[in-house]
Amino acid sequence: MRNFDLILLVEDDDVDTYINQVMLQRSGLAKEVVRCENGMQALEMVRNIYPDLILLDINMPVMDGIEFLHALREENLESTPIVMLTCSNDLKDISRAAAYRVKYYLVKPLTEEKLAKMVERCFN
Repeated sequence: MRNFDLILLVEDDDVDTYINQVMLQRSGLAKEVVRCENGMQALEMVRNIYPDLILLDINMPVMDGIEFLHALREENLESTPIVMLTCSNDLKDISRAAAYRVKYYLVKPLTEEKLAKMVERCFN
């Protein structure tokens, strides 16, 4: 499986964060996982560092995932691949994410099988 040096996990829920970090590190996909609790924190971070992959939740306080995608586009910071990692399987959310050219859309919970399928489809 491919290995990313730095994955930015944008997730407000502590339990989901723990599960996702364990899954990412156990799978060998990530050398380092950095967490931001909302889109505003993530936007500040990507202005200064360049993660290899962003895993982005949709429903978060302060700035949600779609607002984050819009801000990235406005600031021309769209070079990092983004994968939605959210509990929403609403077609409206999927369509809005697709409009921002999100690389892949994963519905929680994150599993090793879902990770492997995402890597195979997007990064091989």
